[in-house]
Amino acid sequence: MNLDLPVSLDILVIATIAILVLLVIVLCFWILRIERKFRILLATKNAETIEDTLRAIYKNLDKLNGFRDQAQSHLDNLEGRMQTAVRGVETVRFNPFAGDGSGGNHSFATALLSERGDGIVLSSLYARERTNIFSKRLTKFKPHQELSEEEQNVIDLARQLTGASE
Repeated sequence: MNLDLPVSLDILVIATIAILVLLVIVLCFWILRIERKFRILLATKNAETIEDTLRAIYKNLDKLNGFRDQAQSHLDNLEGRMQTAVRGVETVRFNPFAGDGSGGNHSFATALLSERGDGIVLSSLYARERTNIFSKRLTKFKPHQELSEEEQNVIDLARQLTGASE
């Protein structure tokens, strides 16, 4: 069967066939790519359908949400405990008897404060004959007894270490 088509029509038929073959090849690669992605989607155990895969994903998501809730609860507990823990510790040495030459810089005031400002100030007044130690309680950075200048200074320094704002 010989069709006597003009040359330009032969070229047109061959070009059309070539384009169709190329289109079939591209579609085959596209289908293979989609099939590979579909197999990855169904890669869970015993998954035969997309519904099985989605069920497995939701089951894992529920476990992950439960773990997140437990972790958040644990972090909240730790945050509360950290606010009451000693966070600011500072010591200042001083000489309370600067005028008479006794004592030297062996006296000190030490503040032990939580982030909330609760804690104590320990003060020691050293002299050759004796050493006196005092403890003063603080609540929200406020003393229950009158403070010396050195004790107030050490509280201010320790407060900076706690990260508490003024």
